[in-house]
Amino acid sequence: LDDDATEWPTDRHERQEHWSAVLSSGNPLELVQMIRCLYLHKQELFSNKKKLQEADDRALRSAEKLIHNEFAAALHIAPEDVPCYIAEKLRVNAASEQVS
Repeated sequence: LDDDATEWPTDRHERQEHWSAVLSSGNPLELVQMIRCLYLHKQELFSNKKKLQEADDRALRSAEKLIHNEFAAALHIAPEDVPCYIAEKLRVNAASEQVS
């Protein structure tokens, strides 16, 4: 993923317009980059005992829902099972890399 795509847009209005455009496009790569950007910012805020703004949190949930539906359709699983499926695959890959 492109690190430039995870830079936090500081202007709240520009950020909301950008999130809306990404959500409207439905482009999976852009959605994943958006989710990554929001997650990284959320972690940074959490370490400072702060939370995402409500509009950013809504955008994150919307993007996650779209991506979960994409994965669910491709993998023939329920959308709510996608996070566990991904986490399991990441654990398996991390374990196999440690063995190598």
